[in-house]
Amino acid sequence: MDRIRNILTTDFCPWANKYVYWLKQPIGWYALAAVASLLTGMYVSSSGWTVLACCLVVIAIQLAWPWVQLKMCACEVSFDCCRASEWSANLVRVQITNRGPFPLWGLAIEKGFFLPEAGSPNSENQVAVTLSRIAPFSSNTYVWRFVPPRRGVYPLEQPRLSTAFPFGIWTAFKDVTVRGQLLVWPKTTVLQRLPVVEAWGIAPLGALRDQPGDQGDILGSRVWQPGESLRMVNWAQTSRSEEDLIVLERQTCARPGVQVSIDLTPHRDLDRRQEVWDWQIRIAASLAEFFHGHQFDLRAGYANVNQVIGASRAGIHAWFDDLSRLNPEEYCDQCAAPGPARHHNPYLVSNATAWCESTDKESRYFVILVATKSDQDIRALPDRGFVIDLDHPTQDPFTQLITSWRANQRAQQAI
Repeated sequence: MDRIRNILTTDFCPWANKYVYWLKQPIGWYALAAVASLLTGMYVSSSGWTVLACCLVVIAIQLAWPWVQLKMCACEVSFDCCRASEWSANLVRVQITNRGPFPLWGLAIEKGFFLPEAGSPNSENQVAVTLSRIAPFSSNTYVWRFVPPRRGVYPLEQPRLSTAFPFGIWTAFKDVTVRGQLLVWPKTTVLQRLPVVEAWGIAPLGALRDQPGDQGDILGSRVWQPGESLRMVNWAQTSRSEEDLIVLERQTCARPGVQVSIDLTPHRDLDRRQEVWDWQIRIAASLAEFFHGHQFDLRAGYANVNQVIGASRAGIHAWFDDLSRLNPEEYCDQCAAPGPARHHNPYLVSNATAWCESTDKESRYFVILVATKSDQDIRALPDRGFVIDLDHPTQDPFTQLITSWRANQRAQQAI
């Protein structure tokens, strides 16, 4: 069956496409029927002239009326918000004005809002919303509930207004005016447990630095300052002082450092490459949001990009904006992931099964491997991460992430 399917779907004469592709349009068959009617009228019977006239009238109406409809109307699309998340409902406003004395029928907004079908080279037939009738001399606003199928900057391409009224054998198009854009962030999930961070000797609550503070080893002594707790006073040294209270200066505890990196190595399965990349980005975004919420000194990156995420919400929002614009195919030929920063615990989200066989202990990456059923050679990462199976029969990737994360943290705490 596969061989028969390949024979039926293979283009054996691509050079001839420009000569015959017009037959894919229904109007092409009407034109072919008109030519046949002409030959019939000339050489066979006069009734062919009647059929020719009918074909020409249908073609003329179909070519003229959609063009007239689009000339009489103006269409504008705007978004109620500028940022959203994958799979969440958002409101899109469509304002359409009919400046003509005739109603408009059969209008549709195409392109820009949905991804191409699997195996389809383009999104020509991706209709976002349809409008059955617009009254003459009227301006109407419609609210459309749009659920983004994946991250990105919407509209993904220039939307257009189309109509094939009345016979549907020819479609006319007109660009739609777009006000603003919608940045769609990757979907994230909530991780509950604070990790036990051990790499580079950093404790879960932060590394001790030789700066004045109230934790860690003693750095020296100084005079007590008003407002400080009396429990900080060293009474033994104060007794030897005639006037001042003496306190001990200790080390300070700095914010713990974490680096979240995305390995943009192309997956071996070409048909699912984009799906795997998207799940890598969702998992990395979930980790970054989790660590940022626990006030970690966070770095995040991919390929040769490595950014410092500030402590404010604006920092993580800017990183999510960057992820919404990220096109992994642009970084396929660059390095897999940024090198681990000093005093930062590196987490790597990858689809490369080579990490399962890696014995490099110096990088100390905690690897979260995103795999599919085509990755038959994967094995577990017992002490340096875990595997997320996109083809798991009962658990979605987010559920696997939460379950594996909790199990890993319990194992770390037991050690």
